[in-house]
Amino acid sequence: MSELIIQSGKLQGKKLVLPPKTMIVGRDDDCDMKIASSLVSRKHCSLTGTVEGIVVEDLGSQNGTHVNDVPIDGPTLLKEGDTLRIGAIVLIVPVQPKTKSETQPAASGQSKISDADIADWLMDSGSNYAGTDTAEIATYSAPAQATTPPPPTASPRAPASKVLTVKDEAAAIIRRHWESVRAKQKG
Repeated sequence: MSELIIQSGKLQGKKLVLPPKTMIVGRDDDCDMKIASSLVSRKHCSLTGTVEGIVVEDLGSQNGTHVNDVPIDGPTLLKEGDTLRIGAIVLIVPVQPKTKSETQPAASGQSKISDADIADWLMDSGSNYAGTDTAEIATYSAPAQATTPPPPTASPRAPASKVLTVKDEAAAIIRRHWESVRAKQKG
């Protein structure tokens, strides 16, 4: 899934989920992602989600498209942590959580699970963006930027009277995962 985090403007902190197609970004009405700014050309750049990541290409815009504050002159693959500037809009490619083997300490044998891992698991279990043709914007809160814990949310699997926190929901998902692993090992 190709994602960018909006770093500026009124949608700052929101996650932009790109559909599996090439999107044209600009201020023209027929653009897939319209940005109403005089700093953005009518057809400014294109964003394409690929297996390797997001490829951005400037479409001859007047002010240029910048990756890590350097103007690009051809198709450019965005890497984790890269910033993309289109006019005054700044987007960042989120850093993906490490796999279990990357987070496993050698001595203790215990894996450390970060808040970002839990958030990604929760989002993956409820993701409904597959197969859409438009960009979706969702709330994103990076662990380092969070100042207050998120409000409790009702789980679709919980009774209406019980409200679960993200921590409780994550614990339930992890518990169900290990139950299924143990059941497969027995069977």
